[in-house]
Amino acid sequence: MIKIKNKNRLISRLKNLSDASQLPVKQTVFKSALKIENDTKKLIATGSRSGVIYSRGGVTSRRSAPGEPPKTDTGRLVSSINKTKFNYGFEYLVGTNVRDGGFLEFGTYKMLARPWLQPTFLKNKKDITKNINKSVKKALRKSIK
Repeated sequence: MIKIKNKNRLISRLKNLSDASQLPVKQTVFKSALKIENDTKKLIATGSRSGVIYSRGGVTSRRSAPGEPPKTDTGRLVSSINKTKFNYGFEYLVGTNVRDGGFLEFGTYKMLARPWLQPTFLKNKKDITKNINKSVKKALRKSIK
């Protein structure tokens, strides 16, 4: 999560701007959420894993080891990852409604974590923060003129 000081006040100010001034901010926030969504799906769907080899239905595969992103098996997690718009498009939540997604991300008492969302977010956080700050400042400067 990216913490924003006085977020509600900022969003209130942005909502009072013209649609044309709001649009670049909303587009930047949307593109940021889309990048996290796509990069997360790519992280799970690609790359080698170093976990235990197993066989199911005559197919042999390798699980992810603790600390590695989960390896795609059925594709259920990857296909469920999406972004949800909040606050008129000034906020997005990226995640899944698949119950196992949380277990994989954080682990359980029986299984160590296989983080899949947080690594992608942390990798992109600096660029996302910079881009959003830039678009918000630009929108607010335009409104003062």
